[in-house]
Amino acid sequence: MKTTEKNGAAHANGKKERRPKWAALRAGAVSVALGVSAASGAVTTTFLADGGDWNSPQNWDNGVPGTNDTAIIGNGLTAVLNGAADGANTLTLGDDSGAGALILSNAVFSESIQFAEIGMVAGTTGILTQIGGLITNVTMRFGNETGATGSYTLEGGTNEIYNTAHFGANGGRGFLTMNGGRLAMKCGSTGKNDVLLGGGAYGSYCEARIHGGSFLISGGADMFIGHKENVSADVGFAEMYLTGGALAQAKNFIFGHARVFVENSTIDAKASNNSIYFGANNKTNSIEMVGGSALCIAYKQINFGSNTTVRVVLDETCATNTTYFRTTAGPGAARVSTINGTLRVARKDGCYRVPSSVVLFSSAAGGYTNEFQRVVWEDGLTGTVTYDTTAKEIRIENIVAPKFGTVIRIH
Repeated sequence: MKTTEKNGAAHANGKKERRPKWAALRAGAVSVALGVSAASGAVTTTFLADGGDWNSPQNWDNGVPGTNDTAIIGNGLTAVLNGAADGANTLTLGDDSGAGALILSNAVFSESIQFAEIGMVAGTTGILTQIGGLITNVTMRFGNETGATGSYTLEGGTNEIYNTAHFGANGGRGFLTMNGGRLAMKCGSTGKNDVLLGGGAYGSYCEARIHGGSFLISGGADMFIGHKENVSADVGFAEMYLTGGALAQAKNFIFGHARVFVENSTIDAKASNNSIYFGANNKTNSIEMVGGSALCIAYKQINFGSNTTVRVVLDETCATNTTYFRTTAGPGAARVSTINGTLRVARKDGCYRVPSSVVLFSSAAGGYTNEFQRVVWEDGLTGTVTYDTTAKEIRIENIVAPKFGTVIRIH
């Protein structure tokens, strides 16, 4: 279970047991912030046994971590926790001694981890895998420094984050893979930049692949994907692939410099007063909706920036009532969506049976303003785009898909 890295960041031999200087500084800062004194017995303890049990005292140089302690897993090692544990004040995976990994199998921490730092040192990697159980964290950051990489795979169980969740920020690279389980970000109340995926500084990158499970943002903070508040340039980049499960938000989804792919999934911001923004601050953005079960739904607005490309990919699962973007709020100036950018209409590879029409955008009452600046028909498709301001809809109609010189339509 040896964790390895490129460029020799972690080695199979010659283990280094030194601790990073920054870890001791952070431990002291955390102790002051939480009112924990040296007399309370808070320590820094480093994992020693590759593939070993978290709860075994001999696997740590300073004993099994307690709730006030700093736990470091580096030097290319992997720890495994199956069952209950105290947790730690600060959990660090990957430091200047090399990569570090933790596998949580039906794990339950008795107390919340205050700081979970997964990949915080340039040239090194932190890896967290959760198969089951329940963990709670105040702050989790994956790949949050220039040249650092952090990854999180959720197969099952629940992870609750109460303050800050960053994947690939400040020049780092963060990777999120969900095949099941529940990721609940209960972050912030009114603060900005609490939930960042691939934003914050040049070189920041996040890849999020959600194939199953539930990804819920239930706090008061907006979710930024490839974007940061008050930053207009394309400073970071995020790729999000939704091919199953659910992505739901109690506030706004703000997609900046990002590529988004949705198939058999829903981006859900239909709770009161929520909106979805694609290409915020005119950042370069693309959103691809595939098949008949891809939906973006918001309460107030769905806005497309001038540098946004919307690509609709039709296949046999589409029907004439298929809707891709929908708002649910009543009338009002604050509930009028903005249409902009480029629309591309395509068909899935190998698919020749497509509907004669679909609903691209539908508004309950707020309506929309503007039109797409450019429409591109791919794969030999032809058709028309109808802007129906009375019905508050934008429809793709009269779609024709050639097949060996014939036309097949689904009505």
